[in-house]
Amino acid sequence: MKYTAIAFFFFVLHSSGYSQPESIIYNTVICEYVLKEHNKGSNSSSTTLLVLESPKYMKQPRSVDFDHFIKEYKKLEKETFNNFLVKNVTNINLKNEDFSRENMVTISHNQSTHRKDLLVKYPNWNTWILEFSKVGFNQDMNQALLYYGFDGGPGIGGGIYIILKKKRNKWKIVETVPAWAS
Repeated sequence: MKYTAIAFFFFVLHSSGYSQPESIIYNTVICEYVLKEHNKGSNSSSTTLLVLESPKYMKQPRSVDFDHFIKEYKKLEKETFNNFLVKNVTNINLKNEDFSRENMVTISHNQSTHRKDLLVKYPNWNTWILEFSKVGFNQDMNQALLYYGFDGGPGIGGGIYIILKKKRNKWKIVETVPAWAS
């Protein structure tokens, strides 16, 4: 019985395919950045957020781009950057289970083109379609890098790379590096 409970806990923890630190990172970025930026003046706890299952607008950085990142944040470790590059060679495939918020919905690229239908289906939707990359970490698992982008409709959108640092067992955003804007 004891081993069954441990096995069940391990299965639940890893069932989404992403590690616990990655899920914590996504939820930190959503709470500490996304909701503060896109829901000014609204009740963020009732807002439905739509997330693409894989990024649509992220331009894959290359190893030579490290110099650009280091100009923006001198404490970015090369190891974190390289791990980010390696992980993002293949697309992420996010699922609702990767987020702790109950009002997060992952959608496919073809669903994202039907905004009127989405607004009918999700009346509390803030009209932003979000996208995230996989998370790159350093070996000590105390620095992280990921891409976050949003599409607010024709001519409205942007993307940034977010650098996080783990202090006292809590992840905090320490810097953002611009990727694109429209």
